[in-house]
Amino acid sequence: VSRFTGHAEIYVTNLARSKTMRLTNYRNTSIGPRWSADGSRVFFISSFRSNWPEIFSTNGYGEAAKVITNARGALGAASSGPDGRIAFASSNKGTMDIFVAGPRGEAPRLVVGTDGVDSDPCWSPDGSRFALTSGPLGRPGIYLASSAGGGLTRVATGYGYSTEPRWNPVQPNQIVFTYQSGGLGLGLIDLGAGTVAKLPAISALNLSHASWCADGRHLVATQASASTGWLAVVDSVTGKVTRLSPSSMGDCSEPDCWVRR
Repeated sequence: VSRFTGHAEIYVTNLARSKTMRLTNYRNTSIGPRWSADGSRVFFISSFRSNWPEIFSTNGYGEAAKVITNARGALGAASSGPDGRIAFASSNKGTMDIFVAGPRGEAPRLVVGTDGVDSDPCWSPDGSRFALTSGPLGRPGIYLASSAGGGLTRVATGYGYSTEPRWNPVQPNQIVFTYQSGGLGLGLIDLGAGTVAKLPAISALNLSHASWCADGRHLVATQASASTGWLAVVDSVTGKVTRLSPSSMGDCSEPDCWVRR
């Protein structure tokens, strides 16, 4: 997402930045981009049609955006699972809960509903589970749940504010998440070892909203100063952070990487 036109619009680029294409041009706020499982479409949230947030998808080649769900209330980004089903958060039932629907938004059903705020669902590589954010306002945590529904299992991160989990597509024991401790940073959960660590050698604060690249080692994340944000590539092994989006793109955030499945 970039705001250099004055509105939040969605763009696609490659890691070499050799080609950048604008996907939306609605002169409205378009946020929460997530690739479909097959890489043919991008889901996003916008209120340009009805002044209510709705989930749309586009192929980026002139096709009119299609409504995926028109549930009233707050909406979270639609995460596409290995089989094409989408998971998303909605307050349509009064509280922010997790729903699963078909690839075109058909037959949405509630799968996670608690008294807290449930959001940020991310499918495990095999599609059997979600990592998600849940908890009271101001103190979210990371939880696991079956994608078929049921109870939540809390993952102890060591931070009072943990959110935005994303499952590693290559190493299924790893989940990256955003923590808040003075500033925003990235932590790495190892489900097999039962450990949580800051990504090695990362000293830069205000890294958030990370998305794994196809190699399962690098991430694209939002890095921010007090006045603006940009996209950065993060090496999860060495901790090296390299700026990706040029300053000419203005304030950028919310990256999502397509991973071939």
